[in-house]
Amino acid sequence: MMNVFTSLTNPCPKCKIGVKPFNENGDAYAGISLQLGEEEAFVGHDGSSWTGNYRLGFMREDFTLLNTTISAIWYLNREA
Repeated sequence: MMNVFTSLTNPCPKCKIGVKPFNENGDAYAGISLQLGEEEAFVGHDGSSWTGNYRLGFMREDFTLLNTTISAIWYLNREA
């Protein structure tokens, strides 16, 4: 993730953000947990590497009452 912040913490290096892919049928696949500056790939045998249209779901994993803003880049078919 490129940036994560709240109204009280900018940047927020310890904010934990969960990311999970959903296919067109609404089926969710194994997600990942990220913090500021981390990168991860959706690869594996859970079906998330199958072709099709996906959307990403994001949620704050650690408790807060504050709104959290993130910016991230999602690469498709990126070579390692």
